[in-house]
Amino acid sequence: MVGISGMVLLEQQEDSTSFLIVHDNKGVGEGRLAIITVIGEQALLQIQKIAI
Repeated sequence: MVGISGMVLLEQQEDSTSFLIVHDNKGVGEGRLAIITVIGEQALLQIQKIAI
């Protein structure tokens, strides 16, 4: 199970909102950060994992 430890608003535009997400992963090699962008009224998600 993956939990979210924290989330911060990175950018808000007319048609999208981006958040930096900190994951509560404990396994070796698992990413801890991601940027999630919610796009438009349809709430389409774009997820960008950040390697750390």
